[in-house]
Amino acid sequence: MDNREPEPMQKEEAQVLLDIGDDVTQEVIRARSMYPKFSCLHEALAVLWEEFEELKLEVFKKNASPDKLHDEAIQVAAMAVRLIQDCCIKGEEKDDDKSN
Repeated sequence: MDNREPEPMQKEEAQVLLDIGDDVTQEVIRARSMYPKFSCLHEALAVLWEEFEELKLEVFKKNASPDKLHDEAIQVAAMAVRLIQDCCIKGEEKDDDKSN
């Protein structure tokens, strides 16, 4: 287990985090313009899994491209955001999820 103490985020790291968030947001917007909302959690998971598999393939390449890794990781994050948006907003209950 890692026993190192966490360090405060530096300004440059915070900017990188904001830039990643912007990239994810733009990918969510792009994907939303091309594809309808997920109809259910199973569909969302299938799409997220597909994006993860693409990232995994890039990770295990002998000479993985940092740009391609970035793009694939952004797509995984964007599909995770879409899963949350379309299928599991806190406080909302979908008709097909009601147990009563």
